[in-house]
Amino acid sequence: MEFLQTNQEPPRAFIYYDWGGYAIWNLYPRYQVFVDGRADLYGDPLLRQFEDVIQLRTGWNRVLDDWGVQTVLVPPTSALAQGLLLDTHWKTAFSDVQSILLVRDVPMSQDAELLE
Repeated sequence: MEFLQTNQEPPRAFIYYDWGGYAIWNLYPRYQVFVDGRADLYGDPLLRQFEDVIQLRTGWNRVLDDWGVQTVLVPPTSALAQGLLLDTHWKTAFSDVQSILLVRDVPMSQDAELLE
């Protein structure tokens, strides 16, 4: 969170569910999180999208694109982190033993064109 507070990364963020509330507390309004611990507020469809992304299920990258996500903060051992590390459109902005922050290296409009 300290890295995001002191750096100018894109504000639409996919942050690990367990860290969402803490992220809102520390980063709002500068960053907009995808979900946080208020599951009843978001509803099942959005929570399923979160699960699809974090577990790299079919269509996971389309969810990130559809929501305009350009910043991802997740555990480094997560499937999502491992998938994005292999994707040339994402770069590591920060990493430690608990988290990795990946940022889309290509503007959304260019990235969307590359996927088509």
